[in-house]
Amino acid sequence: YSQECRLLFGGDISGENVAELLFPSDPAGCEGMAVNIRRLLDEPDDYRRDLYLSLMPRQVVRGETSLRLGYRPLGGGRLMFVITDVTGEVRLKDAVARERNRLACVVAAVREQHDFFAVIDSFADFRESGAGLVAAALDGRVALDRVYRQVHTFKGLFLQLECAFVASALDALETDLAGLGREQAPSLAAVEALVADPAVDAALEKDLAVVRESLGPEFFNRRGEICLGEELADALAALAERLLTRLDELPLGADDQAVLAAARDLRHVPLDKLLSAYPRLVARLAAGRGKLVAPFVVEGDAVPVDPSRFGPLAKSLVHAFRNAVDHGLETPDERTAAGKPETGTVTCRVRAGGGNVTIEVADDGRGVDVEAMRSRAFELELAGAEDLAAMDDAAILELLFRDGFTSRRTVGDLSGRGVGLAAVRAEAERLGGYASVISQPGQGMRLIVTVPLARSPE
Repeated sequence: YSQECRLLFGGDISGENVAELLFPSDPAGCEGMAVNIRRLLDEPDDYRRDLYLSLMPRQVVRGETSLRLGYRPLGGGRLMFVITDVTGEVRLKDAVARERNRLACVVAAVREQHDFFAVIDSFADFRESGAGLVAAALDGRVALDRVYRQVHTFKGLFLQLECAFVASALDALETDLAGLGREQAPSLAAVEALVADPAVDAALEKDLAVVRESLGPEFFNRRGEICLGEELADALAALAERLLTRLDELPLGADDQAVLAAARDLRHVPLDKLLSAYPRLVARLAAGRGKLVAPFVVEGDAVPVDPSRFGPLAKSLVHAFRNAVDHGLETPDERTAAGKPETGTVTCRVRAGGGNVTIEVADDGRGVDVEAMRSRAFELELAGAEDLAAMDDAAILELLFRDGFTSRRTVGDLSGRGVGLAAVRAEAERLGGYASVISQPGQGMRLIVTVPLARSPE
């Protein structure tokens, strides 16, 4: 060994076990390297020896030191380790990544101010009402499903806003909730205890501190300012609504009625504004997955809506766009092999008619493999083999909206929790509407959400 090894390992290493030197606190890692070294040195076949060599670790962390490992087989059944201290390089990369995340969070807060504060406020409401949400459930299973959908949706929204700390904390909370979900009858108290985890609030505060440090406290102080003040705007809208329902008793002309209609809709915003962040989200997610997607904008009718009523539905659609990128669009090589352009398309259209508004999110990707879904549903024990065999394609596609269904066998940052489209349907049904999917294998999938524009009578 070289003199540098004395510095790396703190003294004479003659006769020491190299696996134990590199993995002093990791018995499994130590044993794995030891086994692979024995296989490598005992293997006479060059091809298999190269295979074993490729399985050797390329980097290890030893205490606070990061070491890069290289290997050179020598004659006589010997193996040379080339060990380089890359601690400074790793720390620099980590610092650059942290700074990039900080910058991305600040840029998202500035560029998407409306969405940023809307998500923060909605999440605060969820945190305050979490115990009530659990207590109102009939049993622990119902409470768990409700909370799980909410947490999954908020994780997607915070990832969209580049709030990495709270998104990571919510991902950990999802994992804990999923573990609780494997119990036959989770208790309300257990669900409530997980929901109240203070680590989530601490993580959010770390993200907000990044924004506050860069933009100052006034960025938060002025967020609620509107011309009339929120309470007055709501009061005027309510007054206008009452007057408009009594037009037969009031001598009001067309101009007066138009003013009342405008006052009633004072705080309404175009529905496409609530969806305006998604084209950028799709572009960013596709780039991160090595996929190409054509730029797009939300198309269709200009439909003014009450943001307090339609906001949760718009937020839940984060799952549809993330699924389009993760599940739907193929890689450029896969698209070329299928005879498609390398660049995929994702679209979002808004249509109004018959007192309803319809939002359609579509992609031209691989579509849904119904038979694979049938097999996956059996693995997840969502239905028995005979029931699944008797289902037609439409019934199988309905499983996409079932809590717990996912085609992923591993959980990723985009998908794999089995919550996304279930959350979309839950929000659509809350508004008195419905959600459905249409799939053409090899050509793409469309998610169609239709809800009434007007509130249903109380």
